[in-house]
Amino acid sequence: MFHNLPYGGGRRTVYEFNKGLSRRHTLELFIFSFAPEGKQDPAEFTSRTHRFTFRDIFLIRPFGFLNSCLNIINWLRLDRLYFQIASGINHGGYDLALVHGSFYHYAHNPGLLRYLRIPTLYYCQEPARAIYEQRLGKDKVIKNLESKIYFYLLFGAYFLSDLFVRLYDRSNIRQTRALVLTNSRYTQKYLHRIYGITARVNYLGADCGVFRPLDVPRENLVLSVGHLTFRKAHDFVIRAIGNIPAHKRPHLTIICPTMDSLEEKAYNDSYHKLTVELGVSLSIEVGLSDAELVRFYNRARITACAPIDEPFGLVAVESMACATPVVAVAEGALNETVINNQTGILTARDIGEFSQAMERLLGDEPLRNRMAVNGLRHVTENFTWEKSVDRLEQEIEGLLDKESNRHPVSSKMEQMHEYTFS
Repeated sequence: MFHNLPYGGGRRTVYEFNKGLSRRHTLELFIFSFAPEGKQDPAEFTSRTHRFTFRDIFLIRPFGFLNSCLNIINWLRLDRLYFQIASGINHGGYDLALVHGSFYHYAHNPGLLRYLRIPTLYYCQEPARAIYEQRLGKDKVIKNLESKIYFYLLFGAYFLSDLFVRLYDRSNIRQTRALVLTNSRYTQKYLHRIYGITARVNYLGADCGVFRPLDVPRENLVLSVGHLTFRKAHDFVIRAIGNIPAHKRPHLTIICPTMDSLEEKAYNDSYHKLTVELGVSLSIEVGLSDAELVRFYNRARITACAPIDEPFGLVAVESMACATPVVAVAEGALNETVINNQTGILTARDIGEFSQAMERLLGDEPLRNRMAVNGLRHVTENFTWEKSVDRLEQEIEGLLDKESNRHPVSSKMEQMHEYTFS
């Protein structure tokens, strides 16, 4: 199994897949040394971990503006490392390679996919949206005059670098022989539109043994969960709460996994400034454990989900598993996980409409209770990790059966060669 993912829904998926698969399979993990460790560590369920070191070549001030040119060199160096990793896997006697995303300078699809020659399954969470959606590609908070000047002076270098990344990301998934799975019908259509491939849907889920109702009192509290980025649209939730009359206005808690980058710190500052302007009470919680997150879900009356075209949306599913109704923007896969007026309320991306939905649900306890019961049943019947892993195993078995019929006389021992990892 290979991945290089930060904390978030993708990392949670790797963790839960490994947890489920390890009950009947032996797993070995291939990972870059700079991939984060700690909570949700997929290595917990693997028999062996192979770590590979990759370091960017980059320049610091006053020559940092040349890094856009060095990015292409770094990509070529990284691709060579992908080839070395694939060679080890191809000659290691493994039955199957399970590949997840590799987030590096905006691309998602790892070059490993082009070089693997054993049966391969690739779980693709989403396209590289930052290079295909202009509104997500450029940070809207930390841009300053100096960076804008550099951008216009080095437009040609930025253009070539972006073009290279786009072509590289596309070629990796189009040239692979892997079976591609994805998390929703929405993402399935998106992948086909961007890459021209047909992926199979395997929905993600919640661990209902962890994310569950607790006997704690509900508060006039709204949750918004996710990284502090433009695409999670926490500012939309803030503005919608600011639209609720002051005497009814709930407290808002934003829960995010990290606050390490300049972008995250800039958004943190901008959200606090916005709440002061609108008279919204805000707290931001960082790096909570699952137990702490579950307790927040159970304290809240509703969870607000306003991300831009969310590929799946674990937040909505985990919230419903805690019997907390959801008010969500009807975009992306939230249309598939939230049943409007039964497990939550779906609205357009309109601050007034979203605000009215929150106000209605906050003030109607019987309605919240009905949606809480419906949401919990909806998740346990359709969106659990057990069901997701079962479907994954069915895909693995089908892929291996197909490969064995294609090469009936080959054996695993014939493929084994001595290989030294470096």
